[in-house]
This record gives sequence, structure tokens and C-alpha cells, in this order.
Amino acid sequence: MEDNTRVKVGRLLAGEPLVAGLMTLSLTLLPSLMPGAIALESFPAAGRNALEFSEVGPEVGPEIELTRNEDASYTIIVDLEASAEDIWSVIADYGSFNQFLPNIVSSEILEVEGNRHVVEQVSEQQVLFFQVRSRLRTENLETQNQRIDFRLLEGDLNQLEGYWVIEATENPQVHRLRQTVTATPPPGTPDAVFHTIFRQSLTDNLAAIRDEIQRRQLDGEAHLTVNP
Repeated sequence: MEDNTRVKVGRLLAGEPLVAGLMTLSLTLLPSLMPGAIALESFPAAGRNALEFSEVGPEVGPEIELTRNEDASYTIIVDLEASAEDIWSVIADYGSFNQFLPNIVSSEILEVEGNRHVVEQVSEQQVLFFQVRSRLRTENLETQNQRIDFRLLEGDLNQLEGYWVIEATENPQVHRLRQTVTATPPPGTPDAVFHTIFRQSLTDNLAAIRDEIQRRQLDGEAHLTVNP
């Protein structure tokens, strides 16, 4: 069955204090490092069955929806008033992820061959009393302005694979950014703790991507105003 719990972005999802497993929680730090698949296809607003995440505070942004699928993967979605090109320019900007994704301290493109990019990212995060550092190296296969499929090559998770997709909607000014991802923690990590933190990190990363898209749009508008 799908998990349909409603929560809020920005709410700390606290698991049980299973300290023994926290030292291996580096696996949770980079869930959406690699923008996965982007495919331009229509996706009606009605009929979606997902977790709805909305920000707390006066500046409420677009809703972020998260679903735990029957195969244990996660799907996370946000609608953006942006072109496919605007969205792509952020999710495929691997070398700049440390500038706008939370907890990422470095992101380096190691190899480029055609539409294949190998990227290594290092993340640091405070987990209770511990400063946890993690490293992931992923392969990213791009379909320009449409899709990125990613998979783990090596790093601090047993499994990480999925895709990002950019989908057209009924409104030509709005595109839907969707990520589907499967992750498995390393041995010794309590499953409940891992997935609690992983879910929060998925929403945090997508919110950061959304904000970066909007920031770049505003910068572009300001540039056009100064240089008509």
C-alpha cells in the first residue's frame, strides 16, 4: 500500500533515539543529488495519490507531494511556473549543487562522455550529537531538457537509483518536476530511522531546487531590466 501520511516541509521528522545506527546515517544525506529523469509528457492534476507537503509560514510556496510506492521507492513532485529549460538548467547543474542543495559541501563532475556524467558529491550533516560525512558517486544519463536517470556507482549507500522527469501540464506556463528514487541503507542502520530522515531530505532538496529555479528566474528578469 502507498503511504499517505500528511506532513509539513520544515517539520523535523524525529525517529526513535536509536543511537547505535546513527553513525551510519551518511546514507541519508544525498537523496536527490542526481537529478534523474526529465520527460515532457502530460500529467493531469486530478487523481494523484500522494503525500502533500506545504511550507509553514507567511510565504507558502508550491506544494511538494511525496508518495511511498508499493515497490518501496519514493516519488516526489512539485509544479513550477517555469520552462523545461529553466528547470533543466538547475537539476543538471551538477557542479553547482553545493551552492544551493542543503548539506552538500562539494560536488564535482568526474567524467563526461556524450550524455553520461559521473558526479561525486560529499555531504555533511548534524545528526544528534554527530557530524556525519558521506560520499556518493553516481552515473547520470541525460535526455536534454527531459530526463536524467541516475544510479549509484560507489559510496555510503547500498543502493541509490532513480530518475528525474520534467512533465508538461495543461497549463503551458507550468511544468511538473518529478523524482522517483529507491535507496537502501548500509548494514547496521535501523530501517525506520533511515526512511524517516530520507523522506525529509527528499522534500528539503526539492524545495531547494524549486527556490534556486525561482532565484535564477528573478536574476534573469533583473538583468533584462538593466540591459533591455
